[in-house]
Amino acid sequence: MPVTPDDVRDLSLNAAFAAFSDDQVQTLIDEAALHMDETAWDERYDKGLALLAAHLLSMEITAGTGALQVVTSRRLGPAARTYATPAVAPGDDPLSLHATRYGQRYQALLDNLPLSPRALFDGTCL
Repeated sequence: MPVTPDDVRDLSLNAAFAAFSDDQVQTLIDEAALHMDETAWDERYDKGLALLAAHLLSMEITAGTGALQVVTSRRLGPAARTYATPAVAPGDDPLSLHATRYGQRYQALLDNLPLSPRALFDGTCL
């Protein structure tokens, strides 16, 4: 069964994903699919695709508004709020999977595949 924009929105624990149209979410689902091999993921493919699309959506929200950033300090008068910015160091994976909870869950699934696509890519299984 194909992953739908509603499948991605259902992963959100808040209303942040609701602001995106079906077309916008579908674009990210399509982009996420380019990073995955359906054969390698087998029955986990739909879950992995939804998580990776949610990760990409979270990265869009964080880059655009900071809505998913963690509040690190607050003041009452005069009102102030400080947000943590996820650090993405040079050399990190291009998708920065560690930067969102969805990316971390995707990575956990990836790490538990019988034969990791990443291992196939970097030659460690050869």
